[in-house]
Amino acid sequence: MAITINGTGSITGLTAGGLPDGSVTAADLAAGAGGKILQVASYSYATATTQSTGTYVDSGLTGSIEPVAAGSRILVMVSALAKTFSLNNWSNGHGAKLLEGSTTLYVTGDEGMGFTGEAARSSYGMDMKHHVVINHLYSPTYTVGDTLSYKIQMRPYYGSSTISVTHQYNDTPSTMQIWEIAA
Repeated sequence: MAITINGTGSITGLTAGGLPDGSVTAADLAAGAGGKILQVASYSYATATTQSTGTYVDSGLTGSIEPVAAGSRILVMVSALAKTFSLNNWSNGHGAKLLEGSTTLYVTGDEGMGFTGEAARSSYGMDMKHHVVINHLYSPTYTVGDTLSYKIQMRPYYGSSTISVTHQYNDTPSTMQIWEIAA
């Protein structure tokens, strides 16, 4: 059957798989596809990073995405694990921060907002395991072809605490998913 393009722009006679590879790009498919998921990038990290100062440090959990369409929104979903130890018994906790490059996008509360945890008290102090959950949707400024890079930073709330970031808790690594959503 011959391929025919009629006056309204419709095509007849084309079979599935009939176009050569590369003739339709992801950007072509994204045009007019508002709200559709264009791509998802997934990352995991299971090596502990330990520090005991009250400043934010890189946790090692990072990820990036190269948007394929202009004006997309980006959803960053993080499930990170941390273990905090404090000599002050209940006087511990932590803060977590999501950054795009060096720009802060989201900060959890220092004393428990954004995480759930369990604790074990001993005569040596308090040992707490925390599950940090961040879901952040925003509209970044970029040009198609740019790479958007993300990372998680954490810190103990009190200077006397030690935080072990991405502590392997039940053998589950910390994860980051980055979704590109069409505008």
